[in-house]
Formats: sequence, C-alpha cells, structure tokens
Amino acid sequence: MKRSAHQKFSSIYDLLRLEFGRSVPRHSLLLLHWFAKSIRENYTLTFDPNGGFGSHHYGNFGGLLEPPPQDHRYFTVGNLHNDEFPEYVRNPTIRGFYATNRDRIVFSAQRLRTGEYRIHRVFLTQHQNDQSDQSDYDPTHTYEISTDLLPLIGNRSLKAFIHFLIKVRLFSFNMFSRAVQTCSIGRFIHYKRGVAKALKLKEEAGFGSKTRGASVEQQCLKQFHTPRGPWDNTDSKLPWGSSAEAPQPPTTTKCH
Repeated sequence: MKRSAHQKFSSIYDLLRLEFGRSVPRHSLLLLHWFAKSIRENYTLTFDPNGGFGSHHYGNFGGLLEPPPQDHRYFTVGNLHNDEFPEYVRNPTIRGFYATNRDRIVFSAQRLRTGEYRIHRVFLTQHQNDQSDQSDYDPTHTYEISTDLLPLIGNRSLKAFIHFLIKVRLFSFNMFSRAVQTCSIGRFIHYKRGVAKALKLKEEAGFGSKTRGASVEQQCLKQFHTPRGPWDNTDSKLPWGSSAEAPQPPTTTKCH
C-alpha cells in the first residue's frame, strides 16, 4: 500500500487550521494536552508505552504511516477504558468535548539505555467508526504534530490552551464575517491579512499573554480603522460559560 504524507502542524497557528469536531473529535484537544504534559524536557515519556495508560505497540500493518527508523517502534494511546487517565480526559465536563473514545495518539519512540522512551514522531488520528476496538485508523484524518509543539502545549494549563484556541478562532470568524458582509473584495483581502497577522502576534506572545497578546485584537482592528465589536468581551463565555457560540458581527459597520 502506498503511504501518503500526512499534514503536519508545527505551530499553534497551524493547529488552528484543524477543524476539531469535524476533522477529528474535539476531545482530541484534551488527549493532546494530556500527552504533552506526559513529555519531559528531553522528550522522554513519563510512562511506559508498553502498558501505561493502556498504551501498546502499533503494528502499522495497514501502512498508515511510514516505517519507523531503526530501533524505533510505533505505539498508540488513548483508549478511555483505561482508568489511569485523569478525570478531565475520561469524563470531560466542557461543553462539546464528548469522550467518544475514537481519537488516538500514535507515536514512534526509541528505548534508551536508561530504560526511558524518547519520542520521535507524534500523530493525532481517530478510528474510522464507533467500534473503536475493531477498526483501523482513518488515513484521511491523521495529522502529524511536531514534537517542538508539545512543550508549548504542555507548559500551559488545560484552560489556557482550550481558551486560546477557541478565542482566536472566534476572533478570526468575526473578522471574516465583517469583511464578507460589509466590504469590497480588496477590503476582504486586507482583513484576511490582518487575521493572519493577529494570529501570528498571538502565537509569539505565548497564547495571548496579558503583556502583549491581550491587545492583539485592538491592534488589528485599529489598523483597519474599524470600531470594536461585541466579540471583545467574550472571555467569560469561552469555553467555561453557558455558551461557546460566536456572537453575531455588527451589521452597521462600514468600510473606510
């Protein structure tokens, strides 16, 4: 079977392009955050992949992934029937983050002389149907996560990680809507560039830190000479409040 290259995410900006809830379950974010927390600074695992958290060898018999380097093996983890996972992974309480038990993390690792396992490559995937113990992984919805991205995720709390992804996606959605509804094609392109710039600034600030990232929306909107919209005060709603739906953009805004 011919092995196809999987889309690789090397930054938070890249991760935002993945449609969680459509491409892969939203629960994948919880599993990914847990896995990132389980990696030491030298990229070794804090658990034994031969049984820890239900992890086990993945044979790759269907040719989903490229053969691992010599002395490396593939492992898979994420089966929620294992009670070692923390409660937020097994029974999430965040609205929309249902534990479907379809999402998995597949990773290659090498056993060191110390007995530890150092990860080499990491993939986010899911079973092809709800019979999670009896189906192979979905090649269409298998994505590689750069190992350099894991410390950026693991060094943040779960709340900060989820909040950042939802808030920035919400911000870009509203700017997109405003451009489509009220602006010319030229203005629309201008907005798209501004969204990219805002996301880049947020990433550099470290998930929207208060020192710089908190004012990214204001910087971007000020650049386009547009008034602030109702999406500026949504912190309390994302994702821990009663609703995570995007507020409607204003209809009276005019382009300059």
